[in-house]
Amino acid sequence: LGLDRGAVALSKCDAVDAARLAAARGEVEALLAGTPLEGSPVFALSAVNGESIPALRTHLDATAAAHPARDANGRFRLAIDRCFTLAGIGTVVTGTAVSGRVTAGDTAVVAPAGTGARGGFRARVKSLHVQDRPATAGRAGDRCALALTGDFEKADISRGMWLVDPALASPLLRFQAELRVPPTQGALKHWTPVHVHIGAADITGRVALLDCTEAAAGGTVLAEILLDRETL
Repeated sequence: LGLDRGAVALSKCDAVDAARLAAARGEVEALLAGTPLEGSPVFALSAVNGESIPALRTHLDATAAAHPARDANGRFRLAIDRCFTLAGIGTVVTGTAVSGRVTAGDTAVVAPAGTGARGGFRARVKSLHVQDRPATAGRAGDRCALALTGDFEKADISRGMWLVDPALASPLLRFQAELRVPPTQGALKHWTPVHVHIGAADITGRVALLDCTEAAAGGTVLAEILLDRETL
């Protein structure tokens, strides 16, 4: 996944003695050894007495402050992970903005919309919350909740769909990629069934190898991914 930094939160530490806590720390260190997360700080937490929670919060705030802001250039894309209805507001979708920027009043497309509705359906953004606070705009990297209105029902929207700029509403069933086979995995064969994680969706499909019939562990190959249902 390309993760190169992290922190470990050990919960319910008030429920064990010092020996068990030390053993758990050792297990964590052994698990992370040899990975990019080796040496990550470990916080022994308790929701009962609040132990180490301020320290974890300080660490997360400092890490976030040092992280460069996402570039908001490009067209808007948001991976929908929840959809619900609020009294007096209507249909609300939540997710993380992958690219671009959205403001109240913008028109976007919910896609893919399934059989017979290729290209999705239009929705207008009535209002939005960003990072759980009322806002006038959201941008790449923000956690957003968007109140939508349009000619659709809540039941038409589900986890794994996207809210995008109308110019991006072109669902696909296949795409090309360069695949890197992990050294710890066995050889990857042509037409291997896979799960493809895109945004908030988990889609089954198959791998068609383009320059060989089998990819060895640790190797890199060109492939086409053929999906069992549409995605953006």
